[in-house]
Amino acid sequence: MVLQNLPVVVAVGGMDPSGGAGLAADILAANSLGVHVAPIVALLTVQTTRGLYAVRAVDPNFVRFQMEQILEDFKPQVIKTGALGSADNIHVVADIVENYGLRLVVDTVWAAGTGEPLIEGSIAGYIDALKKHLLSKAEIVTTNIIEASKLVGFEVKDKDSAVKAAKTIVREYGAQAAVIKGGHLMSEKLFDVYYSHQHGSIIFEKERIDTCKNRGLHGTGCVFASFIAAMMAKSHDTLTAVKHAEELIHESIRFSKAPGKGRCLVEPLADLKRKAGLAEATNHVRDAINRIMEASDILIEFIPEVGTNISEVILGAETIHDAVGIAGRITKAGKKLIVNGCPEPGGSSHMARLAITAHKYAPDIRAAANLAYNQRLINAARMLGLRVYEVHRAEESDTREGSTMQWIIRKAYNDLGFIPTIIYDKGAHGKEAMIRVLGSDAIEVAELIKRLALIALKLEKG
Repeated sequence: MVLQNLPVVVAVGGMDPSGGAGLAADILAANSLGVHVAPIVALLTVQTTRGLYAVRAVDPNFVRFQMEQILEDFKPQVIKTGALGSADNIHVVADIVENYGLRLVVDTVWAAGTGEPLIEGSIAGYIDALKKHLLSKAEIVTTNIIEASKLVGFEVKDKDSAVKAAKTIVREYGAQAAVIKGGHLMSEKLFDVYYSHQHGSIIFEKERIDTCKNRGLHGTGCVFASFIAAMMAKSHDTLTAVKHAEELIHESIRFSKAPGKGRCLVEPLADLKRKAGLAEATNHVRDAINRIMEASDILIEFIPEVGTNISEVILGAETIHDAVGIAGRITKAGKKLIVNGCPEPGGSSHMARLAITAHKYAPDIRAAANLAYNQRLINAARMLGLRVYEVHRAEESDTREGSTMQWIIRKAYNDLGFIPTIIYDKGAHGKEAMIRVLGSDAIEVAELIKRLALIALKLEKG
């Protein structure tokens, strides 16, 4: 066995029993990037997805003892702080950072997302200790607009004031870089502002996504700061770390989860899970292609002129890059079928959009394929007891590129109240008649296609 010398982050923060924020989130976020976390408990909480009920700051001497023992054992690259629970604990961390000369990421969290304080003692005293003793030692400070407003003494309400706040944290409080997170502003687009002496002001802007239906999110700030700390532990500068963290937190929010009755938890492992899902989908599509090609003799009659594709999407898929399909199609060449391309993410835009839209209405559906319209195939589907639906392409009003597949699924669901296994149309001017087959994965769809073809051939023979 080869022993690995992993980068190490020492995370000093709070224990959140819901597992969505604090040290639990720190560990998952950094681990997803191949970085080990040594968690130092500075604060105990009674907390769920619905709220914060109690806090207990850990004795500062005990915090110091934890840190010193870990630093004797490990060779960490970065210390990352979250909720420290008390001004005394801020002094301990500041002292340790100065004595050991480590890179420092400060996430200035002192209140839960629902507003309750995460500290014992005076909030004003805690903020004052941050400003006087810790921010000046930070290589980067991450803070949301609510926290930033209290830190800098003026309201942070838009991009201009966020830039001003970031500059204040760097120029007046001595941090090397700062990120002001604008997620609390109720706007269609999200923005974060980065500032450092070296790079100046950089604004990161993205579309707001509501994966939680207005229930709110828990752990976003912790996970974001931990991504930054992990990247810094891998020897990246703060700007590179922030750029990567911006991409990762977007995915973490997109694939947020709801294990409790309150706010949703962001998913620190989203990027890893997405990659694993795409790898699984690739294997399934490859297997499905092999099954289809092995049945070429019975399927060739039912391959459309435009060719057949098959696609499988990952859980929670949103875009065609969350789906794997053939980067080409299965087409007819004389009396044989040929595969023009390999399975890859984004490989089939039409079948991907069909499967993605169906998946949103029926989470168990994750795959789709197309066949040429043939009434015998429809009869075979009905003989198998499958749910079958006919859509009339002439009724389609939205003719934007790529909109047809979404329209087909919406139409079927609105008319039926569920997503059928077979959706077909008899074509329209310039549009080939088509059958679409839906299933839980690409292998199931491929097997169903083969069964339909076999029954259709038997029906032809009478």
